[in-house]
Amino acid sequence: MAFIPLGKMGSAGLVLSGYGTPYLKQASYEKGFNPEHLKPYQAAFSQASKECSAATRGMTGMERAKAKSACMSSNLGGGRR
Repeated sequence: MAFIPLGKMGSAGLVLSGYGTPYLKQASYEKGFNPEHLKPYQAAFSQASKECSAATRGMTGMERAKAKSACMSSNLGGGRR
């Protein structure tokens, strides 16, 4: 069984599994940390996020979440493999 060291409890959080069971999870990276292998995608993601936020302005709730997700996928080439 995995464990989280007491010194790392500040980066742990309580989340719910798909079955509704709560469990502790440790953050993958410290807040603000930008891993080297993700840096090439940062500019494209930032630009797409700004464009999609503007395109979905005026929408609220789940309608906006779904529209922004579809916009991000489209702008970042989702579906192309």
